[in-house]
Amino acid sequence: MRAAILDDEPHNVQLLAHLLTQFFPEIVEIRPYTDSVEAVEALQANPPDLLLLDIEMPQLNGFDVLNRLLPLRFRVIFVTAYDKYAVRAFRYSALDYLLKPIDVEEFRKAVQKALSQKPPLDTQFELLRDVQQQSLAIPDRLAISSQDGLLIIDTNEIIHCESESNYSKIFMRSGQKIVVSRTLKDLEELLDQEVFFRLHHSHLVNLRSIRRYLRGEGGEVVLENNTQLPVARSKKEEFLRRFARI
Repeated sequence: MRAAILDDEPHNVQLLAHLLTQFFPEIVEIRPYTDSVEAVEALQANPPDLLLLDIEMPQLNGFDVLNRLLPLRFRVIFVTAYDKYAVRAFRYSALDYLLKPIDVEEFRKAVQKALSQKPPLDTQFELLRDVQQQSLAIPDRLAISSQDGLLIIDTNEIIHCESESNYSKIFMRSGQKIVVSRTLKDLEELLDQEVFFRLHHSHLVNLRSIRRYLRGEGGEVVLENNTQLPVARSKKEEFLRRFARI
């Protein structure tokens, strides 16, 4: 395995190179770069298996670099000091990222995960760029790792999501059921909270997919696919307020 590191700060490059050497003996070549223009030329001519990539750099930022390297045939881990809103973009695109300052255990997990997976789809980078350009806007596409591989799904087509331990099931309007390695809390944070509502600890629903509300202690909802789901008693008042606005 061959790795490359691109960061305009030399001490960050040195740290990442040291960590790769310490924890991943299968990486036999590490190429360090601090100049993004020089790095693009070198990576075009001789692509690595893994690229650790900073975002904020002079001349070309991380997104500019990748745009010049498409289509990509190597794995990428972003190394960023971005705030939580920008990090959300990485989560939408299902791409790996590390926040500065680097946590060693998170670094090990991210690199191990990257090395065990296929290179990402160009679609993921397009989605990352779209979300980043929209700033705080909630996009309507989401990259999800499922049992069948990576899926780019239209969030408007989600009817509801159901918790299953550390996994979740996503039920689509097409009838497709997707099992993903994200918790329901993860999905709740990513989806538009004006449209999706956590009406029970195990259920997150698209409010626009609800066809009926059945009264009761908490009550139940009937969805467009005829699924009936309970509303937690503690969520009833908030649910009725939110449902009335849809």
